[in-house]
Amino acid sequence: MTTMKNLRQKYSLPKIGMNLIFKSLKRFLFALFKILVPLTKRNGKQVLVFYSTPDYSDNSRALSDYLVKSGYLGCCEIYWCVSNPKIFKKKYPESDVKFVSSVNDFNDFTLKTYWVFAKTDYFFGTHGFPIVDQLMTPKQKKILLWHGCSFKDASPNAKLDFFDAALVAGPIFIKTKAKYWKTSEKKLIAKGYPRYDWLLKKSPEVESFFSRFKDGFDKVVIWMPTFRNDKNGKYNECGSILQFPLIKCVDDWLNVDELCGEHNILLLVKLHVFQKDYGIDFSRLKNIKRIDNDFFVSNDVQMYEFLALTDALLTDYSSVGVDYLVVDKPIGFTLDDFEMYRTKRGFVFDDPRCYMPGHHLYEMRDLKAFLCDVAHSNDPYKESRKKMRNVAVFESDCYSKEIADAIGLLR
Repeated sequence: MTTMKNLRQKYSLPKIGMNLIFKSLKRFLFALFKILVPLTKRNGKQVLVFYSTPDYSDNSRALSDYLVKSGYLGCCEIYWCVSNPKIFKKKYPESDVKFVSSVNDFNDFTLKTYWVFAKTDYFFGTHGFPIVDQLMTPKQKKILLWHGCSFKDASPNAKLDFFDAALVAGPIFIKTKAKYWKTSEKKLIAKGYPRYDWLLKKSPEVESFFSRFKDGFDKVVIWMPTFRNDKNGKYNECGSILQFPLIKCVDDWLNVDELCGEHNILLLVKLHVFQKDYGIDFSRLKNIKRIDNDFFVSNDVQMYEFLALTDALLTDYSSVGVDYLVVDKPIGFTLDDFEMYRTKRGFVFDDPRCYMPGHHLYEMRDLKAFLCDVAHSNDPYKESRKKMRNVAVFESDCYSKEIADAIGLLR
């Protein structure tokens, strides 16, 4: 399909002149599409556009899947912006949603994408919306599904107040996120996240995959640190002297691996999407495996479907520590760089440790004690999790329905 970038490359005018020409052409085409849209929307259907990072995943995917399965297509058309529509059309040939070129690069928009944005009623995304403000009018609603409520303060690069409504996990995050985005508390919907449905309702296919992956281990613990050394150099954690929590050297890894072997625990280390590669030779370890987003994409499994089946979580200041309260299983919070992180990034609470119901891990012996408790099904923080869950996470049997109703989607 012809894109603006392809057209610009086809004709050999000077770069500055071409940019001006195509900038004007894009705005003219979009204005024209806006005029033509009312002539094509005679069926009365709402047009919904979804976007996520990574493509076709997370909260946007969970809500989109729910709408398809719950009969919303009678009143809605659903489009997905992805980096390469051909891949997804081939992978999901029977899909009831339509794939168009992603919103990441203005120059790569296809004419079809322009047309879709001209007629859309709602745009849903898990992250900031590149270029979307330039393409949408105030009548078209931008809903930030986001990717969780963490304990971390706002990034200096955060784009602020760019939505009509945004989701938060539960009531205690209304004030923190309003401050984070410098927006009105009235814009925030404290109904949890669509991906929480994956934590509650386990897929038989994913259970089968997980069982094969578990491969005889008694327990599976997943370790999901937030990024500390950003591979893109955009965020102020970049340059932290700590590459990985708690574990300082190869011998530490070998000791943890041995402990996991003694207790028949499989420890999964999940690389954050922004994190530089750890540079650790995991092939030397028998009971510890490294996974990343490509692991889930290649196995066609959503991360939160997989997460629901694990026995315990290790994390730090990441939003997954809040999300995991939904499954009500043990959590260990690594805090060895707490003061450094407070200085470099900061927190949304004066002392976020008060909101971390689980083992607080400052050194290797704390990590070993946590793993031993998990191995013996010793859960000393169950009541603490319950108290935190009551204020931090909205409770529902179907989060996607709550959110669709709150937004006012037709059915």
